[in-house]
Amino acid sequence: MTTDTRNCTVMPLATRVATMGDAPEAGRQERVDLTVPTHVVDALRTALLGGETHYTSRPGMPALRARVADALAWLGGPVYDPGTSLVITTGTRESLFVVLLGLRPAPGTVCVSGPAAREYASLFHLMQVVPIEAPPRVTDTVSLLYREREVDAADHQSLLRLGEQRGLIDVLNVRDAIGSAPAASLPPVSPDRTIVIGSLDALPGVRAFGVGFVAGPPAVMGRVRTWKQAFSICTAAPSQRAALVAIDAWWKEAQ
Repeated sequence: MTTDTRNCTVMPLATRVATMGDAPEAGRQERVDLTVPTHVVDALRTALLGGETHYTSRPGMPALRARVADALAWLGGPVYDPGTSLVITTGTRESLFVVLLGLRPAPGTVCVSGPAAREYASLFHLMQVVPIEAPPRVTDTVSLLYREREVDAADHQSLLRLGEQRGLIDVLNVRDAIGSAPAASLPPVSPDRTIVIGSLDALPGVRAFGVGFVAGPPAVMGRVRTWKQAFSICTAAPSQRAALVAIDAWWKEAQ
């Protein structure tokens, strides 16, 4: 069967895409070769052949959420209820995005502290909050706090005090602390105000799939779950299965 396309209307987006060329070589990212452990591949193959290809629980597989909660507690974080305080994402960037969507910070500034805080400047600007380096120059405009695991202990304490004084939500990016060798302990958090985000990239092979998480107070996490569902429904079941197998293997070794 042939299709006559002479009378089809060409949409503006299609026209624009047709005129786009390849990205310049300078703008390409270098390819990173990743090795996925055999036991992860075998478990994933079994799950796929068993029909595990459709949507999973929207906040994430219950077993994976439980493992992440256990790992965060083992690293010195709060004891999170995996049913109400944890959401599985496609990585750290999506974690921060759905947190910002759920928090809806008032336009102003976000006080940031960390070596790679500028990496997410575009997400902050999208929500009309401008990143400023800690300590904040004008505290009256600060509507959100953001810090990373790598910063000095004094910076963590300073932002926690600011959050307590002004009742601000504090976003802590622990990046790939889960699965790191040696395991890195988490900096201090506020059980009522801190939202912890990160990835499982340090687990062998998981970087190839892209899996992250958000953990925090249930009242805030309800809004985060809503936006995660609206944005990407749920993280892919095969990716979560791979992460679950990898974190189980790491957990046995870590104990």
